[in-house]
Amino acid sequence: MVNFSAITKATFDALMKNPLTRVFDKPTYLDYATTREELHIVAASVDMSCLPDTHGEQWGLACELYGVNEAAEYEDLTDLTYQPQVRPLIYPDGITAQMASHTVERRVKRNEELNEAWARRNGGIKAMSQLIIDAYPEKTFKPLKHRVTGYNNIHPRQLLQHLLDGPCKLTTTAINKIRERYFRPFNPEKEDVDDFGKRLDEEQVEIMERTGIDISNAEKIQHYKTHMEDMDGVEQRDIDDFEEYEETDGPLDMEQVREFWQGVGKRLEKQEE
Repeated sequence: MVNFSAITKATFDALMKNPLTRVFDKPTYLDYATTREELHIVAASVDMSCLPDTHGEQWGLACELYGVNEAAEYEDLTDLTYQPQVRPLIYPDGITAQMASHTVERRVKRNEELNEAWARRNGGIKAMSQLIIDAYPEKTFKPLKHRVTGYNNIHPRQLLQHLLDGPCKLTTTAINKIRERYFRPFNPEKEDVDDFGKRLDEEQVEIMERTGIDISNAEKIQHYKTHMEDMDGVEQRDIDDFEEYEETDGPLDMEQVREFWQGVGKRLEKQEE
């Protein structure tokens, strides 16, 4: 017999040991994107391997973060079939007195595995909802709170959708703020030439994956080049050499641009020694 409540509680307690990134100010779309990304990690840690066609060994409860309308997105991400899990029967159906004992045992064991997975699912869903609530200011989800049951029956998808429809909606203002943050200046006190280039590359990919906002390579290169030319110690001959490089080998990709200015940066470092 499956100890349903014990498995549910154990799953909940285990997941609650890893809180999500806290949001202290007014939530933004990037906060929503971070929460969703971290929830994927939480969901993947729940063992749902007994349902390989819908959950797989590495995705755990990830399907619970997608609704029926997002089935295609889930299937593109995981190469699995999206199918909401249905609670299994307490005892397997179709067993008769004429069945061989080993067949009965196999069916009972399989049914117990499904019930254990259902218990882990319930504990996981409860934990993911609580993790989201704990990560945001208290008033964020107040409209969803029931006067009697509180947040007990709130699914994590409902919380994520509330964020997306309300405080974390991807408005024009939000897009502009994300772009403004991406195009922040080079800070030589906190990063060197190489780190600056890596940051631009990594954040370009991250922003696209999280928000769908496209920072073009041309914009990125121009931003990088502008700040390299303004860097302390850069001489006019460096700028002239780069322009000649562009004219001879252009258009240059980000790797070529970074390689050139890394060479300038190393020369400046030696001059300071």
